[in-house]
Amino acid sequence: MTTNTATKPAQKNIPAFEVFYVEARKLDRQLARILGETPAENAVKTTWHKVGVAFVTKGQNLSILIGKQGDPAQRKYLGIQTSQLEEAKKSPEAQRLPVGNLWQQDAQGNVDFEYQDGVMFLNSDDSYSLVFEDGDTKTRYQMRRVKSAQQRRPEPGQTRTAA
Repeated sequence: MTTNTATKPAQKNIPAFEVFYVEARKLDRQLARILGETPAENAVKTTWHKVGVAFVTKGQNLSILIGKQGDPAQRKYLGIQTSQLEEAKKSPEAQRLPVGNLWQQDAQGNVDFEYQDGVMFLNSDDSYSLVFEDGDTKTRYQMRRVKSAQQRRPEPGQTRTAA
């Protein structure tokens, strides 16, 4: 008797979100004039640094990794969305309320739920702002959904085909 077993190909764990640290600095007016630009009085230049990724877990929570893979300084957080998320999507006033809580995980994946490390806010473009508080310092990150391969811009010389 022979048994046929269908094996599924191994599925890669693809991140659902990318995490960015947004650095804002005042624009140098003299440099802008040299470049032929006319800067506003309080012009600010922002630079986005990709610092991590986030995965959706089986329980629809978020596993957020900040830092380089394999680096001992890499931090892992568990993000649990609250019931405020659906309300925040409907009303702009509710977007000021946190829609998720963040807890740091240790190397074994254990979470100390007594100490909350941060909160998540929903932005008007469906991205998230992550705010971590450590004593007197607050660190802010932006978390944006990863574009699927069909939504990404084609490489130069390639054409996009509709599926």
